[in-house]
Amino acid sequence: MVSILETIAVVATWNVAASSAYYVRGAEYYLGEREPDGVWYAPSGDLGQRDATAVQPKEFARLYEGLGENGQSLITNAGGKADQRVPAFDLTFSAPRSMSLAWAFADEDLRRNLETAQARAVRSTLATIKKEAIFARRGRDGMRVERVPLTAAMFQHGESRPAEHADGRIFGDPNLHTHAVVLNLATRADGTVGALHSTVLRDWKMTAGAVYHAALAKEMTDLGFDIDRVGKNGTFELAGISDKITYFSARRHEIEKELAEAGTTSASSAALASTVARSTRHAKEWDADRATVWREAAQSAGLESDIRAAIQQRSGKEFVTGHAERVFAERWRHCRQN
Repeated sequence: MVSILETIAVVATWNVAASSAYYVRGAEYYLGEREPDGVWYAPSGDLGQRDATAVQPKEFARLYEGLGENGQSLITNAGGKADQRVPAFDLTFSAPRSMSLAWAFADEDLRRNLETAQARAVRSTLATIKKEAIFARRGRDGMRVERVPLTAAMFQHGESRPAEHADGRIFGDPNLHTHAVVLNLATRADGTVGALHSTVLRDWKMTAGAVYHAALAKEMTDLGFDIDRVGKNGTFELAGISDKITYFSARRHEIEKELAEAGTTSASSAALASTVARSTRHAKEWDADRATVWREAAQSAGLESDIRAAIQQRSGKEFVTGHAERVFAERWRHCRQN
């Protein structure tokens, strides 16, 4: 069975990505430091999973391949297409760069709170996706659709791949993000198991991004941060941390440079962007303590004082719910019009 997984980067499009082993072993570019265990999003209890429990590597690999405990295919009437199926879809939820920097510089308690905020925002988004975009096709040529459960394994990562920065340093930027690996199978009303209606899920990616950003903005303001620079799809940054944060977007700059040389952009050519992203990965591993590297880099970029001030001067003001609702409503209107 092929190891193909479709990626829906919340602000991009679908790309061919990693195998199941990528998530359960932790990516090789994470310095050997242990990332948190994966956690199941399974509120319906489908496929034998319990919500909010730890992902077991062997079990995840089995379900990723669409196999039951007996080693047989779970997919009903898979026919001769079983070896061509897409096992899962990766919805990647990336925190704003300023939030990743706050996370990198935070003390242990605040860091955990920021990770909880990220996890809550992702779960909130998955709940909306489950309600609006998770269906299975039935009948001849898939003419009928029915709602089915959503089962996803959530993996938190904290760093991007190493890349060369403007000052020549090579290291991985702070990049708090979550891979929500949505299994491409679900139990239908009659007890059979089928694949998801992937087109609906694909078409929901931009609205999913708006929901995520709105939910995360609420979480951040609940933690006392102010937000500003609210932009496309509800993106935002933490107030007080200047636009010098672009220094910590070396991987993105690397990819954009390659795309510019090809005469296109990631928005207009997602497949090429994915290929460039893979080809520009630095093979060289860096083994320095990442906290030390990030601190020295922030000092050099003139950002350390901004980050620490934003952390220390959190206002504790209550979040205005209408803000999140306005951002979501605006994005939803835009999606319906287009």
